[in-house]
Amino acid sequence: MLKKIFGILFVILSMAGCDEPEYDYGDFLEVIAVYEGAGVDGSGSVFAYQARNDSPVVTLHSSSMISGVRKGERVLLRYTVVDDLSGEEKKIRVDGVSRIVCDVLRQVDGSVYDVLDSTPIDMTSIWRSGNYINVYCWVPYAGPKFQMLLVADLSTLDEAVPALRLVYGILEGEPSFERKCYASFDITNLWQRETCRGVRIYADDVDGEKVYEFNKI
Repeated sequence: MLKKIFGILFVILSMAGCDEPEYDYGDFLEVIAVYEGAGVDGSGSVFAYQARNDSPVVTLHSSSMISGVRKGERVLLRYTVVDDLSGEEKKIRVDGVSRIVCDVLRQVDGSVYDVLDSTPIDMTSIWRSGNYINVYCWVPYAGPKFQMLLVADLSTLDEAVPALRLVYGILEGEPSFERKCYASFDITNLWQRETCRGVRIYADDVDGEKVYEFNKI
């Protein structure tokens, strides 16, 4: 059903990362960041991220050039701080960049929303950073053909707290093991509505349905 409604989304699941982003293991950090492109002089690379909720945007400057990533793409960035220029600007050494699941908020009619099928996943963490909902989880893995979507019920969009559902679907093969997955969903069009005071997200977890709510501060 997912394939019929949304088409096929091919993504390679990230093998990078060991724990929740922004956890300090000692010398390096991991965050979901936006690749801003090269520096002002055309060299190096620039990343930006918000830790959680509406915290200030932190800009990270590296002397390393990045390939295989598009400007504006959200990635899992592993880095070491070289020089703490200020609380919101740092020079870093890039230790690794991994592509993640990136998508916008999808919208479906209530009759479709109510029957969306989703393979249960093992939710580890879900958080909002600015206009994005970010997810760290473990998913049953059968190959690179799968879908992970954040879907809104159209009938609730004008409510103060619209209903969203995190959906995971395997499109081909049978799962043989679990794999780590990071995802980031752009909810700008919904979050900036005057009527929106927050969002309520439902997820089919291996331990049963879980509900997460994020409210505007």
